[in-house]
Amino acid sequence: MKNIALYDLKANEKILNETNAFRDTPFVLLWAKDGIWNPGVDHGEDHKMVWNRMKNMYIKSIADMNTLSSNMKVEFSRTTEHNVHFYDPETVIEQLNYLLNQL
Repeated sequence: MKNIALYDLKANEKILNETNAFRDTPFVLLWAKDGIWNPGVDHGEDHKMVWNRMKNMYIKSIADMNTLSSNMKVEFSRTTEHNVHFYDPETVIEQLNYLLNQL
């Protein structure tokens, strides 16, 4: 997969792993509906191997993120698309309002 936005995912992971400042800060992990488990179009064995590796990475990430804050929740949007903010802005707004109400 291409990283069109040029996010430095390794640097982001390092920052998250080194922080302990979340404590009870409200935190929402927003996923696309079925986005973790549905590999999409079958492109052969190499694709399946990559998808399984990514799925395991997602599972580990969720477990790790559950330890970041004592005030964390996981939400799934109504879209299966990757860019939740574009395809399901209502859910993003709902979760932002939830976070603002936690302050």
